[in-house]
Amino acid sequence: MASIPWVVSLWSNMAESRQNLLNRLKREKAARLEAERLLEKKSDELYESMLRMRSSETMLRSALRNMANGLLLTDENNKVILANQRLCLIYPAYADVLVEDAELQGKFNPLLTHPEYLQMIERDDKESSFEIEMENGQVIAIGVRYTREGFIATTHLDITEIRTSESDRQRLLMDLMSAQRLQAIG
Repeated sequence: MASIPWVVSLWSNMAESRQNLLNRLKREKAARLEAERLLEKKSDELYESMLRMRSSETMLRSALRNMANGLLLTDENNKVILANQRLCLIYPAYADVLVEDAELQGKFNPLLTHPEYLQMIERDDKESSFEIEMENGQVIAIGVRYTREGFIATTHLDITEIRTSESDRQRLLMDLMSAQRLQAIG
């Protein structure tokens, strides 16, 4: 009979162990459900964030491609990252090389061999602006800027009409001044 208390004690310990295991299992299930809920929530947030980012990227690319100035974004090796449509309209002879992933070295000389551009690189300046006069008489105003990420962003604006208007205005002003002098003389 002495073994009965031992068996009862063993049975009682086993019942407690079983209850502890059931409680532990219940806690683990609850923790797993909470983890799955959090994972689902974070997954939804990530998906929504990704959609917003894609939408923003699409709007930005659209704005850059349709802006009034020509835009050229290259890496440090003069490989095209982005060239908008306006740039191709400004430089129609170079439209075939002003495409994504194209290597510009030796192919886009109006910019890459311009003395101001070369001086900017030599002096390690972060930005510069200058004008290029093309062989066809076209005058292009260019702004160059190194980005923090190491890219080179250039904006291009055809100012040929502005230059022509300024020349015409100067000529008309000189004609007016000559006419006024002649009128004053008599």
